[in-house]
Amino acid sequence: MNVVASGLETVGGDACTSTLQEGLKQLHTLVASDKPDDVATLKKLFNPCTPFTSDHDRMDIEANIMGAYQGFSRDNDWDSYVLKNACADLTAKDGLSPLEKVAKINARGFSATNNYTGSSYEADWVTGVSGTAIDTENINRQWTWQTCNEFGFGQTAAKSTGPFSELKYVTADHVYYQMRKDVFGITDADARIAAKRADFHGLAIDVGNVIFPGGTIDPWSALSVANSTHLANPTSKAVVIEGVSHCGDMYTPRATDSPALVAGHAQIDTAIASFVSK
Repeated sequence: MNVVASGLETVGGDACTSTLQEGLKQLHTLVASDKPDDVATLKKLFNPCTPFTSDHDRMDIEANIMGAYQGFSRDNDWDSYVLKNACADLTAKDGLSPLEKVAKINARGFSATNNYTGSSYEADWVTGVSGTAIDTENINRQWTWQTCNEFGFGQTAAKSTGPFSELKYVTADHVYYQMRKDVFGITDADARIAAKRADFHGLAIDVGNVIFPGGTIDPWSALSVANSTHLANPTSKAVVIEGVSHCGDMYTPRATDSPALVAGHAQIDTAIASFVSK
């Protein structure tokens, strides 16, 4: 979540991130509380789908609210509501408290038939990926298996820096380790991840004639190499583009492309030309 926070800081400054942090702090206080007034306020502003039965349910609502900002960052190059829009709403002189601003942004995901915030760990993290039928609907199970069995991807907040650190329930234990056990029976995730890293060597992978593209606003960039990374194979190259989000380098060049994206495309074109000419 540090990449998302950095993107918000870039487009909206401290006024944006400090308001968000205060709003998320107030949100966590409500989520952690069983006082009737706090429960009523949370219901009014965020409309949890179901009452909390565990800290995993509390993680679910915090992760769902956090997820919107991941989307703003990931889709920043093309979506209609992105980081700058979120910051505009967070810093607007509209009389709303930081908590109410966070609620307003969260409610953008509501519809006439889906006007609540997910708050059930079982429904959102277990049931949806537990089915083993082979069909075109249950596609997330395969990806989730890879993250559990090989990659170790877990999107946490509690140990991040910046505004999302206020979401204390979004921990590795809640979003990663317990789910792996509940869905797949995996209790040795760290050993499995270590074995896969031994196979492919992580960021020290030795592979030739490969471009590792990325963007500084893409939340996934935290998993990849940076321009400063010393790649094991000198024929490969990292091209991390300033201000670009997820897969921004893969779009056809446009007249509206930033200078950084134009330069990134040029680096990629030059590298590929050298690969195919050998």
